[in-house]
Formats: sequence, structure tokens, C-alpha cells
Amino acid sequence: MADSDVAFVSAAWQGVKLESLFDMMRALQTTVKEEPGIPPQQPGRYFDAEQRQFLEDLSKGCRDFDPSRSESALTRWKQQFVEVRTLRHTHDKISSKFRHGLHAGQTISQLTDDLIKRRVKSHNITPLVALKWNGNLWVICGNRRLKALQDYAKTQPPRLTIHVSCIIHEKPDHAPRALIAKFLLAWSTTNHGTQVEIIGKSSIAA
Repeated sequence: MADSDVAFVSAAWQGVKLESLFDMMRALQTTVKEEPGIPPQQPGRYFDAEQRQFLEDLSKGCRDFDPSRSESALTRWKQQFVEVRTLRHTHDKISSKFRHGLHAGQTISQLTDDLIKRRVKSHNITPLVALKWNGNLWVICGNRRLKALQDYAKTQPPRLTIHVSCIIHEKPDHAPRALIAKFLLAWSTTNHGTQVEIIGKSSIAA
């Protein structure tokens, strides 16, 4: 078992005992990293510089779990098809352009248009990476893909169910610690992940 796969089950940091990294979600409500080029949101969750550095150090290697950045993730983790409507955003705001993977350089709206015109099929979209917590599936890697799929779904008949391939980490306490740290850094939603705002139309973000 790789070090990155080991659950971070016992630690104390600044007087806070962590049974897992995921407990930081409950214990800390002072900084979530915003996306590059996106102004800090108000209100929101913010980690101070030291807390953020702690999580960024732990999140190193997270790209290995994202199929849009590492093909090995497709062979390492099992994929399953999930209804798009059941997925939640971690971000409150996302930039409009993709930086990695098959859609690099494209905008979210371009991918939506490709889906509507059947140039791309939803089941061929690069798998999203999600964490199951508190009864919901939170997308850690693939918030832009999710937004494009959601916008596409709005153009389809209500009876039509849209599915997308996902790598789902079912148990936070046993998920790779880098992925949990990534989740905490990205977790800026203030509407339970039901909506996300697209800004910075001329910028490209990770």
C-alpha cells in the first residue's frame, strides 16, 4: 500500500486532534483556497496561510488521482456511471476554461455545445473524481465537466437521465490523504454544491 493511500487516522495540529483529515472540515472554518484568478468570496470558508500550507503539503501528488491529468488513475481506480443530478460541486466559483485533459483550452460552454450537438457523448467524458460524504457525492476533480453536463441536461427532456463516469471514494476515512486535502482546499461552496458560478471568461485555471 502506497503512503498516499494510508488513512491519516491520528494526529494533533494546533491543539486539534484529527481522527482523519476529513475532520478538518468540521474543526476548521477559517480558509478554503480559491481558484487562481478568482477573488476571495464573501461569505466563505478561509484557512489562514499556515493552515493552507499544511493542506497543500498533504495534497501533493493529488494529480495522480485525476484521470484528466494521469491516465494511470483509470487503471488504478474502478469507475461507475452516476446520474449527473446526484453530483455536487465543491467550488462556489470556477473559471470558464479547461486546462488539462481532452478539453484543454476549451470553454465550459463549448463542451456543453458539443454535448448538445452530439459531437461528444456524456458517457465518453473523462471520469470525474468524487468523494461520498454526508450522503452526497462531492466532485473533487472535474467541476467544469460537471457544469457542462448540468447545462447540457437542462436542454434535454426531463425524463432523460444523464449519466457520467465517476471514480467514487466511498469512505473519507480511507480515501487517499492527498485527495482529502485537495477536497478541503477546494471546498468553497456556500450552497451545498447545487450551483456554481462561472467567472473569468478569458482566463484558464486548473
